Amino acid sequence: MNAMLPFFSASRRSQNQYATLHTSGLSDISVGGDFWIRSPKSLKASTNNVKVGLGLLFPTGADHQQNNVVVNYGGPVTIQSPDYSVQPGIGAWAGIFSAQAFQNLGNQTIAYCSGT
Repeated sequence: MNAMLPFFSASRRSQNQYATLHTSGLSDISVGGDFWIRSPKSLKASTNNVKVGLGLLFPTGADHQQNNVVVNYGGPVTIQSPDYSVQPGIGAWAGIFSAQAFQNLGNQTIAYCSGT
């Protein structure tokens, strides 16, 4: 079983933008579980194995934070929303699927892959 209660802090500035926009706060919470396809106790598990996971993402993070910024030097203060890539939340429920796998290739070499 696993659970994540992440805190997020980010900033972003476009090349054509005068101000840097900031976001921070509690991000989206996730809970889930992982299991190995082959029992870790088996002899073959030291040679290769696959772990898969399923989880749920709760929309607990703010997905539309805004900043008071000056767009031009000496200009008025305006309200802008930072890009979605730096928002703490996605604003939606989501299912999470993850997988990890490894294969011992011999000669002290192991191939590994992971994805979510």
